[in-house]
Amino acid sequence: MAPDGTVVRALYRASLRCVRALDGRALPLQRPITMADWGKFQRLSQRQLDAERAAVFPWASAADAPRFGVIEPDALLRLVRRRYREPPQQSSASSTDADAQTGTAHQGAAAESAATDEAFRALRAFHELFAALRVTSTCEMHGVRVQATSQYLGVNATTKARVFAYRVRIANVASASVVQLRSRHWVIADADGGSVVVPKGSPGVVGQTPRLAVGHHFEYVSGTELHAPRGSIRGSFEFVDDAGGVFEADVLPFDLISDEADADDASAARATTVEEEEEL
Repeated sequence: MAPDGTVVRALYRASLRCVRALDGRALPLQRPITMADWGKFQRLSQRQLDAERAAVFPWASAADAPRFGVIEPDALLRLVRRRYREPPQQSSASSTDADAQTGTAHQGAAAESAATDEAFRALRAFHELFAALRVTSTCEMHGVRVQATSQYLGVNATTKARVFAYRVRIANVASASVVQLRSRHWVIADADGGSVVVPKGSPGVVGQTPRLAVGHHFEYVSGTELHAPRGSIRGSFEFVDDAGGVFEADVLPFDLISDEADADDASAARATTVEEEEEL
């Protein structure tokens, strides 16, 4: 993609701002959660992670996001710079010189237009992934990485409660031993001060106690309902390794944000921006 023209330069700068907004955090390349996912679980192969990356952010190659279904900020920065330095692809010219010049000009304009459209699509996809990062937490302990993210699904017509699904992805990224998840501890809190506690030692997750060798992944999707517009979840998993050693891996707090709460946050952010501009 050639960095020519006002629009493309603006897109390039916007892309760089997006990378800076990550503030050092890796960007998960995961599909959105749907109601149909609730209660499901699966082991994930590297092939599945690569397929998911290609589906949600096809501009990143396997080399850009080699493991664990995330792309690191430095890799994303290299990707942005590489993409904007690539010239638009053109077809071969026509047979006569005049036709060749005219055809080449049209092909060049078409290629630049296609490259600009591609940049817009990439930026839109990034913003969708970045929005998911807002309700995602990641923690690595004892060689086990736990990543959790939530999705607002709407209002339950019967209970009038707000429905949230969440996906938890667990990976043995560095443990020298095969590890097995044995139990969980879960705290679901809402903005009104209410909470639901799944006590420490509660067996498994969605009826499963997965064993994970190094490099293996397991994910499951569950959910909860809140009457408040926002809340959060935190907790931990207990694991045992093949030597009998027991350890915990934390699930850092991740937010549950309804559309209503999201709109309130956006309004507050706009008001803050206006106040700062007025002070200037």
